[in-house]
Amino acid sequence: MLGSLGVMGDLCEEAEWIWRRMVHLRVSLQTCRHSGLGSRLRAEARLHGRRCQQIQHSLQQGNFSSSQLQFTLLSELLDRSFQQSQSVQAT
Repeated sequence: MLGSLGVMGDLCEEAEWIWRRMVHLRVSLQTCRHSGLGSRLRAEARLHGRRCQQIQHSLQQGNFSSSQLQFTLLSELLDRSFQQSQSVQAT
């Protein structure tokens, strides 16, 4: 990361990274044949899912002042990331 995009922008970037990581975790779990590795991947997915929930909770508390567009973008990215997290944990 080269610079700050502001709090909301940085959270959007984090949520997008989590979403991409969840996609990779899901693919890895589909081909994984090692139970220990599978357990670690699912634990990582739970960790990222909890982070999404923490950010969502902060948004609901109104801890950020930002434009509606930024708020909507972050909410969408968090929803995608959390859905991927749930999908990974279910495998």
